Amino acid sequence: MRLYYIPRSWTAYTQVVIMAVNSPITATIYYGRRIEANAKPIHDPPAFKPPRILAKTEMLWGLK
Repeated sequence: MRLYYIPRSWTAYTQVVIMAVNSPITATIYYGRRIEANAKPIHDPPAFKPPRILAKTEMLWGLK
């Protein structure tokens, strides 16, 4: 998930996240564009960069 911020403020945003419920025990999470057009991306230091996940993630532990 990407994070964004407004320079010289404490305001932060994320990108659009959509959860599609596939069944009673699975869902798919889709990652979209940034929510605030004026926000700048936060870049992770290379040593802390998590592995890249393509455009979606599956939840397999169930929904409540």
